[in-house]
Amino acid sequence: MNAKGKYAKTKISRFTLLEMAVAMSIFAILMLILMQIFGATQAVWRSSSAKADTAASVRAALDLLEDGISSALPLDSNDAGKSCFFYDKSKQNTSDFFLWFPTTLSFQMSGAITKNVEEAYILDNNNLYVSFTKDTATTTEYLLLENVISCNLEIYNSDYSKWNNTQKLPGIVIIELETLLDDEQIKNKYETLKSSSDYTNASDEQKREMRSSLTNVSKRIIYVQASKLND
Repeated sequence: MNAKGKYAKTKISRFTLLEMAVAMSIFAILMLILMQIFGATQAVWRSSSAKADTAASVRAALDLLEDGISSALPLDSNDAGKSCFFYDKSKQNTSDFFLWFPTTLSFQMSGAITKNVEEAYILDNNNLYVSFTKDTATTTEYLLLENVISCNLEIYNSDYSKWNNTQKLPGIVIIELETLLDDEQIKNKYETLKSSSDYTNASDEQKREMRSSLTNVSKRIIYVQASKLND
């Protein structure tokens, strides 16, 4: 039997329309699953990246706060009746947040290195600013941290009693910063949440819980080196 005769009776099998439809459906389902996995992976990466960026910015801000507060200056004999550390707890988490103290640290102002400047922190429209003033003549202000939702301070004397005397340096300052994660989708979610009636009517603690998945909370304990000179 020649080759032609050998394969003459071979039947060529082709896919039916039904088989093609089933195959395409399976392919579409697999592609959908892969796209969902890719989207979820991208969301996790974006969230992790936002948390890392926010944590780095907050850490830098807390480092500057720690350097300044730990080096705060006490009053001397010529400063009777004046304040050496000012903070109004009733205005924390508001646009009137204000923390002020003189410090021994050196800063570059107007092209020159100067020390013993007044350092102030102001929260305005969810942005934390720091300013340095020398002899009330020269003030230099910087944007320190964006997207600050809340800023809380707990201040104690060296013996862990509550501090309430602006003419004496505190011994311990605990700072807590709550910041919105640096991601546009998260910012949009926060704006939507903030405009909802449930959020508007909630207590401060309830609001904090409702936005917890969108924010990063960092805390730093700072010891004031010169507080022992109060006595």
